[in-house]
Amino acid sequence: MYKFFKNILNLIKFKINIFIIFCILSVIILTNNYNKNFIKIFFSIIGIFFLSSSSFIINNILERNIDKKMNRTKNRVLVKKKININIIILILIIFLFLGIIILYKFVNFKTTFLTFFIFIFYSIIYTKFIKPYTIYNVVLGGISGALLPILSCFIVSSKINLKIIFFCIIIFLWTPPHFWSLSLYFYKDYKNSNLYMLPKIYGKKITRKYILFYSILLILFTFLIFIFNFANKIYFFLIFILNIVFFFIIYKLCFYYKKYIYYLNFIFSIKYLFFFFLFLIIDNFYYFKN
Repeated sequence: MYKFFKNILNLIKFKINIFIIFCILSVIILTNNYNKNFIKIFFSIIGIFFLSSSSFIINNILERNIDKKMNRTKNRVLVKKKININIIILILIIFLFLGIIILYKFVNFKTTFLTFFIFIFYSIIYTKFIKPYTIYNVVLGGISGALLPILSCFIVSSKINLKIIFFCIIIFLWTPPHFWSLSLYFYKDYKNSNLYMLPKIYGKKITRKYILFYSILLILFTFLIFIFNFANKIYFFLIFILNIVFFFIIYKLCFYYKKYIYYLNFIFSIKYLFFFFLFLIIDNFYYFKN
């Protein structure tokens, strides 16, 4: 039974789900419109978790033949047939049904619609029609993540202002360097797959230039948050330090050509987005109380 649940957690990419929920909750907190919406927020987390899990299950089903060819993914649940495919499809249907019902019944139509759109976009459109056919797959795939701040606003019926748009842009710009770093680290894996990845088509040098370009834009937009008065001095001080570390890693990635740096940037970029929102929350609470 333990192995079964462990396989389910791997199948639904549990850690990524937790990170998605963290980003959504962070933006909700930053809207300062959460005090009267605790019930909605609670049910939205559950509903989004079910739909997001469904999306990852479909992604695993559609990519199982590709996963067989890659060392990074060759031990995934569907590749090794650790769970019967019929059971997986049943879990998918249950999760999908519960997610839609919970969001529609206990949250609102806008949240249900946008979550379902993200579900369709990632699991079908991105996985089946974008990822295998264009070098800009991770850029376009970033749309699903970039919509999370808007989803947060829909949950608590908050207005979509320029600050929320900046959050969307930051997540959108964060996505390509994050995944291109992974594709550089597992270069041989992606070369053997039929995925149209940037390092495979145009090589490592061009990919490093793209990572540098998007990373600089990302850093600039994190500073624009302060320049446009969406955050205060505490945020500026903390994000300044974080960006120095981030740029140092990007610099080494682009000019030192060491394989471990690719993976280092992949891991650090996760922490980068986490700390970005954490710094904003710390800054927000400090100045909100004073």
